[in-house]
Amino acid sequence: MSNSTSKLIHRLTLSRNKNGVLYKNLAVCINEAIKEGMLNAGDKLPTQRHIAQELGINLSTVTQAFRLLRDQGAIITRIGSGCIVATPWNDIEGDYPTAPIGGGSLDMTVNRPATEQYLKEINPILKTLNSDQRYNNLQDYQQPMGPIWVREAIAKWLIKRGVFNSVDENNLIVTQGAQHALSCILRATTKPGDVVLADEITYQGVMALCHTLGLSLIGVGMDSNGMRPEALDYACGKFKPRAVILIPTLHNPTAITIPAERRADIIEVLKRHNCNLIEDDVYRELYDSNIEPLSASMPDRSYYVGGFSKSVAPGTRIGFVIAPPEFSNNIAVAQRIDLWCPSPLDALVTTRLIEQGSIDRIINTNRKELIKRQKLLINILGSFSINTHQTSAHAWLKLPQSWTTSRFVASLRSQGVSVLGSDMFATDSSAAPNAVRINVAGIPDHSNLSKALNIIAKTLLSSDCNPPGSF
Repeated sequence: MSNSTSKLIHRLTLSRNKNGVLYKNLAVCINEAIKEGMLNAGDKLPTQRHIAQELGINLSTVTQAFRLLRDQGAIITRIGSGCIVATPWNDIEGDYPTAPIGGGSLDMTVNRPATEQYLKEINPILKTLNSDQRYNNLQDYQQPMGPIWVREAIAKWLIKRGVFNSVDENNLIVTQGAQHALSCILRATTKPGDVVLADEITYQGVMALCHTLGLSLIGVGMDSNGMRPEALDYACGKFKPRAVILIPTLHNPTAITIPAERRADIIEVLKRHNCNLIEDDVYRELYDSNIEPLSASMPDRSYYVGGFSKSVAPGTRIGFVIAPPEFSNNIAVAQRIDLWCPSPLDALVTTRLIEQGSIDRIINTNRKELIKRQKLLINILGSFSINTHQTSAHAWLKLPQSWTTSRFVASLRSQGVSVLGSDMFATDSSAAPNAVRINVAGIPDHSNLSKALNIIAKTLLSSDCNPPGSF
């Protein structure tokens, strides 16, 4: 029995003698151990049977305590790993992007475009918006799928950019951002208890959605080319998932773009298992060459998600879904429940940006700026183990053995630099790799970006000399 397990059992034994309902006392005791740092995110708890035997109590009492802890979000159950301590959801929410952080903070946690081209392009549009014939309809409710004119504009734009050969605007649902699109898809196609597969390292918003919807999110093994087809095949056969969520282009957080051959292998597995695909392709427009979406090869079982937050500006708040014809109405219904329809003002501004070619200028400007920033990144951190791409907004830095992720993140934070650790992205936090995500676009100017990158380089070369439990 490990030392931490022995200490926990001792505390639980003491809580057994307190007044009150026993299973609630046990839950409070474990929660206190988490808050005090005796148990950390990703730590595996003793089995319920082991606790019951050590305390001399009924197994059902421990089961009730664990159920209460799961309901509170304090612990999670991972197939093959038992019950582990969850990353606190308030901690995750605290790391979600809002506005740029001012002062001396070097914030590298946020994926946002690094130029103000969006503001330059919308300025003349806003000044003349009331002359648009669609302006008078802005005060009214719109169709739950979004106004027809914005759906037509996005469909034509996707074809023009070579994403798809054809797009039926009747199967395109405009949402209030890509995250909202994912939410609508999952609520329209799953029910609590269903299994959803994703990369074992994935966007934290996917984990938050599955958590709140009561879905079981299971990670699938990856390599340098993305999700491994043989691992996907095994997981589909074992868990019979309702859907697989993929970020195939400039993957968040690893910056991997799945090559064409690997995409074909993944499609073959999905077709063989009759499994739905949710393709989150919000970084596609930043990529510097065209690669066919997986959805193009299986449109009858695919939900293609796009948006403009990553390539244009987070403030656009316009995303979209291209769904199979028989399911597009279900997604529109899910959106109607949330907010009836996407904001018509956001929709009209985005439509004008598309129609006037402004959106392409914004994307091109943002992409060129990312190239400059990635060169800075490679010049300073290129000798370390880092995965990125010349137009990616983020990079995945694997840490040397001398550092743990949590201590590295804490050390950078003490020096004024903020990055996100791998536990924020791991579907199984107990198996999170020793790595961090670095965002190159969150810091406004090159001077401070270089300063932050040099702090990271210097920290990588130093050792993690703090003994375990020292803070």
